[in-house]
Amino acid sequence: MASGRVASKSEIIISAEVSGKILDGTVPFKEGQTFKTGDLLLKIYDNEAALGVKSQVSSFLTQLAGILPDMKIDFPESYEKVVWFFENIKLTKTCQAFLKFQQQRKKVFLSSKNILSNYYSIKSSESRLKNILSTPPLMA
Repeated sequence: MASGRVASKSEIIISAEVSGKILDGTVPFKEGQTFKTGDLLLKIYDNEAALGVKSQVSSFLTQLAGILPDMKIDFPESYEKVVWFFENIKLTKTCQAFLKFQQQRKKVFLSSKNILSNYYSIKSSESRLKNILSTPPLMA
């Protein structure tokens, strides 16, 4: 029989593609800890990211509601499309593709109200959330 400290033959570096609070698994994740194949080592908490996306979408809806009267007066030909888009945004679902506007005047109007910027910000956050949800927990 022998006694002493066992050292790992190889060391691995773990980095996450996504951000979020790291939760402990079934085995404490620290040096010298023993674990078996299939033990949960780490998991990323995704609830914060999901709530962040919902908050962004809610603010975006407020912005869209604010421009509807202007759209009705300045761009009556596009008003119904914007109303349809507004009514079909759901907090629990991915934002649908944004409307295409050919007129430069409409693009300038939407850009000046930060509508386009905030839409693409939401799409970016949804992409990050999708990565968090599709990233499996770190298993041994």
